[in-house]
Amino acid sequence: MTKNTVKTCLTVLTLFSSLISFSQIPEYVPTDSLKAWWSFNGDANDESGYDNNGTVYGATLTMDRFGELESAYSFDGEDDYIEGYSPSLNFVGDTSFSIQAWILPSSIDIIASSIFRQWDLSPSSQQYGIKLTYDELYFLAEDGLFEVEGACITSWDMVADEWYQCVVTYDGEMIEMWINGVLALSKPEYDYFFSESDYFQMSSSYVTPFHNRFYGKLDDIGIWNRA
Repeated sequence: MTKNTVKTCLTVLTLFSSLISFSQIPEYVPTDSLKAWWSFNGDANDESGYDNNGTVYGATLTMDRFGELESAYSFDGEDDYIEGYSPSLNFVGDTSFSIQAWILPSSIDIIASSIFRQWDLSPSSQQYGIKLTYDELYFLAEDGLFEVEGACITSWDMVADEWYQCVVTYDGEMIEMWINGVLALSKPEYDYFFSESDYFQMSSSYVTPFHNRFYGKLDDIGIWNRA
């Protein structure tokens, strides 16, 4: 076998592997710099190819926003959560990122209910995360990062039992938060992540006065290391 033949075979195998990695991801989802994608179609496995697979603790598969059965996860707000090992989501030093989640809150009377976070298994820390605090979306990172110009919290009147697409992006200069395609917050920030973190959670394995479990449904959660 010639060197050119070997190179051709490797190229084909690489392309084939890439196609397999993204084969379950909908066409409308950008795959450039995609680090995790959980569609929840029957399980909590990551479909990005980075194997950020989740272990489910109590949460149950349910109907998604399209009416498809077993295509989203329902959390009871009592003891349900999903957790997994996710070193590819450790964004130490990165200066851009995007996070998306579709959420259906069953209650808007809960303070700081955790939707998603990347953390190091220490209850007092997270590298980054998004929460629903009452009816507003809240992005937080480590100990007050990205909050020089004020807290990253939207002013948006969500209601219970409706689906919302929540997106947070940062391009190194501006942090933006979008709800259902509408810009809900935009402000200048200059910051970056500096603490290591190799695990993720959806909802939470514990509660504190300012950290609660999510009550409702989650679907189509994605993470990118670009804006």
